[in-house]
Parts: sequence; structure tokens; C-alpha cells
Amino acid sequence: MQVLKEIFQEYDEQFKFHEGLPLANWPCIVGAIVAYLAIIGFGRDLMQNKNKFELKGIVPLHNAILCIWSVAMVVGITKELLSIAVHGGQEGNFITFFCDPERRLAKGKQVWWFYIFFLSKYYELLDTVIIVLKKRPLIFLHVYHHCITLVLTFVMLQNNTGAQWLAITANACVHIPMYFYYAMSSIGYQPWWKKYMTEFQTVQFIADLTANSIGFYYFYNGVDCAGAIGSWIFGQAVLLSFLILFINFYQTTYTAALQNKKKTT
Repeated sequence: MQVLKEIFQEYDEQFKFHEGLPLANWPCIVGAIVAYLAIIGFGRDLMQNKNKFELKGIVPLHNAILCIWSVAMVVGITKELLSIAVHGGQEGNFITFFCDPERRLAKGKQVWWFYIFFLSKYYELLDTVIIVLKKRPLIFLHVYHHCITLVLTFVMLQNNTGAQWLAITANACVHIPMYFYYAMSSIGYQPWWKKYMTEFQTVQFIADLTANSIGFYYFYNGVDCAGAIGSWIFGQAVLLSFLILFINFYQTTYTAALQNKKKTT
């Protein structure tokens, strides 16, 4: 409770992300990832000769929490960004949101919400623990996505990277229907939009890559954009890897399955 109190006390117009915040440092991130991978490895071995856990009450609650958390982040970030857009700046809104030379996005309540998004990446690691306990198939994309997103979010925050707001907001938007779907399916309902979630995620990564590319354009035209160039390059590399992996997953899961179905009919 003391940690939560400390986090919410930081919600202020002058808020800046710093490594003194709870869980906002490399030892915590590396420790979480090592523990996460160890739990996956040992957990799967341990569960080999055991019956799966049903987790009937825990799974719906876990997914409902992440769905509501995502709604709160989208609403909070959108409200703050609209406020920044309305007040305007010397350079104009377009360059502000894709480069931020005036560092208008480097502090404030929207950055607090970015930090809350970062914290959600720790909590999302429980997704995989649930998969292990329920003895469901675990693919590389799932594990890689959880690990690298935690790292990427921290690097973006640490460097005040200009266009991170789009990646964060888009990801939170996608997570609303995604975790709602998981919550519903865990209690026996199957919403119709499962197939489209991967498409939404693919569109999200294309939008993120485009936003970063606009930032690169400003960088290489001599504009002093917020964030180290290394953080922009790292972000672009990670997003590109996500795009490739999600397209491959979509083709394997849906396109190939549809073709096989046609062959058998």
C-alpha cells in the first residue's frame, strides 16, 4: 500500500520519469525478466506430470484488471495530450507530437500515465504464468513480446522519446478488446473478434513505425528532437521485429489454417 501511495502522490503537472520511482530501474527489470524466464522453464518441467490448474476465478479477474487498467490509461493519456494540443506551442502540434523539440511531452501528467503503462508490463508477465499453470502452448512470440516490451517501455521513458505516446496509447487501445476477450472466453463465452485482434496489433505496429519514421525525418534534418537517437533506433528495431513476428503468427494461425480447411472440403 505504501508503494501505491508513493506512485499516486507523483501525479502532478511537474512529474518527470526518474529511476527513483518504484520498479523503474535496470536491476528490477533484469531481475523480473530472469525470474520470468526461470518460472517458465522450471514451471513447464514441473507441470509435465501434473494436472493443469483451472484457475476459474483468477483468470477472469486477471484479464478484467488488465482490461480496466487499459481503459484508464487510454482515457488518462488522451485527456492530457488533448490539453497539450489545445494550448499549442511555438513549433506547432505536429512536430511536438512526433519530435517534441520544446520538450513539452517530457514532463506532466501524461508522463505519469506512461509510467503507469510501464508498470502494467510487469503485471502482464502473469499472463505467461497462467499459460504455464494451465498447460497451454507457449510460443516464442509471446515470451519475446513480454520481455522486450518491458525493456522498450523503460528505454523510451528514460530518454523522453518524442513519439512514445503513440506506441503506448495504441498498445493500451488494443489491450482493451484483447483482455476483454480473454476475460469472456475464460468464463465460457467466445466473442467474434478473436481473429481481428492480431490484425489490430499489426496495424498498431505499422502506425508506431510510421510515427518513429517521422521522428527520424526531423532528426536527420537537424531538429533537436527529444530522446537519444539510440532510443529511437532501438524502438524502430523492436517494432519492426514485432511486425514481422505478428504477420508470421497471423499467416500461420489463420491463413494457413484456412487454406488447409479448403483442401479438406
